[in-house]
Amino acid sequence: FLVSIREQPSDQLVGIAFLIGNARHAQLVDVTVHPEVQRQGLGRRLQAECLEFARKHRIRYISLTWDETKPWLRQFYESMGVEEIDNDMWQSTSLPQ
Repeated sequence: FLVSIREQPSDQLVGIAFLIGNARHAQLVDVTVHPEVQRQGLGRRLQAECLEFARKHRIRYISLTWDETKPWLRQFYESMGVEEIDNDMWQSTSLPQ
């Protein structure tokens, strides 16, 4: 599922988010808002659209990762009902060397 926000009347893309996965598990990825229009609730709208899609399609498990160098992102996601779990794992070869 892909959702985006475009500025009017220029039709410039200013925000985007993806929900990828299957009928049971999905990951919220790349919730991104252009720096010039951040702090206007656009990221919250993007995430809400993705979560609503998941609810409508009965996707039971939703996960995400965030950039730990940006600590405010953790607070943002927690404000949307996301909770940290301690059993997350990465395939080490998928990370930049």
